[in-house]
Amino acid sequence: MKVGAAVFELPGVVALEELSFSGRTPFPYVPGLFYLREGPFVTEALRRLSVVPDLVLLEGHGIAHPRRAGLASVVGLVTGRPTVGIAKGLLCGEVSWDSEDTGWVTLDGERVGLAYRCGRRTYYLSPGHLTDLETLLELMDLTDRRPHELVRRAHRLSRS
Repeated sequence: MKVGAAVFELPGVVALEELSFSGRTPFPYVPGLFYLREGPFVTEALRRLSVVPDLVLLEGHGIAHPRRAGLASVVGLVTGRPTVGIAKGLLCGEVSWDSEDTGWVTLDGERVGLAYRCGRRTYYLSPGHLTDLETLLELMDLTDRRPHELVRRAHRLSRS
């Protein structure tokens, strides 16, 4: 498995640091237990960074998860860093669209995330650890409604 990490200064999306490394995972992919496969690599990537990020974006879910604790929640808890999950699929809950391209993800009547459309794709942001729904709105503003681009850059590092 190869992992990529990138640190940006916002606004402006200025890259401060990028890294990638490889390793073997002994844990198979099990739906709902993504952390057991990916988490140790993500936490190691954060440990290797020389620039400590104020906010960590992860490809995965935060509290918009059947257990209310996805990859972003667990990585944040383990590392003590504020985290937000960004995903391309909705694991649970429903989206109530406020406009054509932005809505809230609700689970059991509680807002647990933000959905937004960019082009033909829908992305789902959810608070992980030490963040809240306001953090998601601030992130959308700081990235010009494109936080997925930051995660995509790290993803590309993991493929190179």
